[in-house]
Amino acid sequence: MAERNTSALAPNQVIFGDRRRRTSEADGAGDINPWELMRGIWARKEIVLMTFLAVFALGIFWLSTLVPTYTVETLLLIEPRIGEISRFDETNNLSTPDKGFVESEIQIISSYEQLNKLAEKLSLSTYPEFAQQKKTKDKTGVSKVSTVPSTPTKLVEKLRENLNIMRRGESRVISIQYTSKDPVLATKIANELATLYIQQQISERMTVHRQAIDWLSSQIESLRKRTTTSETAVESFRTKSGLFEANGATLPQRELSEVSTQLVLAEAAQSEATARLELAEDLIASPEGRDSAAEVLQSSLIQTLRAREVEIKAQISEMSTNLLPQHPRMVTAQANLRDLQSEIESEITKILQALENESQVAAARVASLHRNVNRLKRKLGLMNKEEVTLRAYEREAAANRTLLESFLTRYEEALARMQADTQAANARILSKAHTPLNPSFPRKTPMLILTILGAVSLSLMVAFVMEVFSSGFRTADQVERITGMPFLGLLPKARGNNPATAAAEVLHAPNGLMAESLRGLLGHILLAQVDGRPAKSLLVASSVPGEGKSPVAMGLARIMAMGGYQVLVIDADMRRPVQSYIAGIGNGPGLAELLSGRAEFMQTIRQDTASTVHVLQTGGELGNSTAALGSERMAWIMDTLGKRYDFIIVDSPAMSTAADGQVLARICDLTLLAVRWGVTDRKVVQRVLKTLSSGSGRRAGIMLTGVDMKRYRKRGAQTVLDPNLR
Repeated sequence: MAERNTSALAPNQVIFGDRRRRTSEADGAGDINPWELMRGIWARKEIVLMTFLAVFALGIFWLSTLVPTYTVETLLLIEPRIGEISRFDETNNLSTPDKGFVESEIQIISSYEQLNKLAEKLSLSTYPEFAQQKKTKDKTGVSKVSTVPSTPTKLVEKLRENLNIMRRGESRVISIQYTSKDPVLATKIANELATLYIQQQISERMTVHRQAIDWLSSQIESLRKRTTTSETAVESFRTKSGLFEANGATLPQRELSEVSTQLVLAEAAQSEATARLELAEDLIASPEGRDSAAEVLQSSLIQTLRAREVEIKAQISEMSTNLLPQHPRMVTAQANLRDLQSEIESEITKILQALENESQVAAARVASLHRNVNRLKRKLGLMNKEEVTLRAYEREAAANRTLLESFLTRYEEALARMQADTQAANARILSKAHTPLNPSFPRKTPMLILTILGAVSLSLMVAFVMEVFSSGFRTADQVERITGMPFLGLLPKARGNNPATAAAEVLHAPNGLMAESLRGLLGHILLAQVDGRPAKSLLVASSVPGEGKSPVAMGLARIMAMGGYQVLVIDADMRRPVQSYIAGIGNGPGLAELLSGRAEFMQTIRQDTASTVHVLQTGGELGNSTAALGSERMAWIMDTLGKRYDFIIVDSPAMSTAADGQVLARICDLTLLAVRWGVTDRKVVQRVLKTLSSGSGRRAGIMLTGVDMKRYRKRGAQTVLDPNLR
């Protein structure tokens, strides 16, 4: 058939290589697309269901084998502590328990001694739950298991395994939880442990009070003796030293005080007497002032004498008017006046003598008092040294007396406290445990829900892991997103693994799925252009052997032949040739002979027995197939055959086993990479594509082979590409 003209392609049609979608343009980034992942999990719904049923059945079996256990709880409230007598705390001081104190009480409750008391009181060794299994042998040597009582250590360990004591948040509440197969036993253990703790507190408080009282009694007795001894020493020293006290002072101090007071008074009296004497002397010394002296004026005798003097002077004055001075009566009167004045002078002299005597007496008294004060000062100075010692004795006696009184007061308080604290403790039971009706484990409804959720999660996880760690390609989107190459179609899985059967299916069922898939591939090839001309050659390769490239090559050739194209299939797989087998032709000269010049075209090209496709088989062996296939002669062969045939399809060896495909890609217009659906590793495919791109500027496309269409459709994938991608 003549070469088809493709220059009149529609503007929206592009060449073969330009239909590739880049990785960044694909849905999602990287190798995992969320929607594709969900479709993959849905495609494995049978596995998900089977995994779910298996896990759910195991969960139900596990729940049925669980022994129910019961958990009870007793709450303890730690009260504020009152000051302890033994510590001499203030009786009204309430100490609020802090976090450290509450944690310490938890350790006391869970201590070995406390749990051992609990085990003894409840006789836990008699319960089967606490029994110890022991293997013994009878006389015949047969082993048997017998139950023996557990040791105290084993009992305590068993209690601790099922006992949980903790603080409720930041409060002063302690929770005692116990789990057991027997709900009644669990209740007894929790309540009895709380009761034992409170009884221990009461016992410890009573012990503390008794110890405090005993200690106070011994101290009081000792202080009494010390106080008596110190007070006796004070009185003995006071008697010996004469430091007797009266009204807060010693006798020498009081005597000195009194003598000092008398001295002050005596000095004042002396000063007064001296002043009076001096004043009287001054007044009497002058004729005008004799009568004005206070002592003279205060003397009744002088006043009487002065009155008689006045009377006599009045008589003399009266008689002088009638009598002469020599008159006897005048003489007598004058004589009486002189006698009276002499008597007044004598009396004044006596007064002065009395004042002088008084001044001398006052001076003598002052001198005497001065001597007494000096004597007392000397005596008091000597006694002050002894008073220091006396004060030391008194301080010791006072200290002993004060301490004795304090201890007596504390002793009375301790007695009262002990009587009041007989049934008091720093903790009380806030809530007792009650026998539960329903087990705490297992809670079947929540655990059944959890089992279902776990089964669902695990089954989905299995499907997820299988999908994520699946090494092959399963959808067109995966191919284009990961490789960046165009997806050209898929080839359904053929019956059996015979390549001849797969290639023959297009003839037996020309409208079947296999034929339609190859027609879709043909559409891509016919629309492809290379350097502005239609593509005339196609290299069909694979990453690894066994991916179905040979049936694709022959099937595609037969589909093209049905359309009237003259097609040549060149079997270039020198290591594993199968095209002669698929075409049903015998062995004979082929490509190897053409390349070596040992045969001509007419001798090597044969016709397919089932169609009009011509086949150029591999022929004999080549020493260096890679060099031969990449030679100028091979290019000449391709160019010559291209003028004779409408299309040439070259069957290449696997890219990972030989470099033949890389050199063949340089002389073929297009490259089709057959990839086994869900089997071929993605990294291998990417590495092969990188090899192809480095060896040729031609574009490559990918076709999935061996596709399980039922599973493919479960993923929601389409059997053909979106037309917009063409």
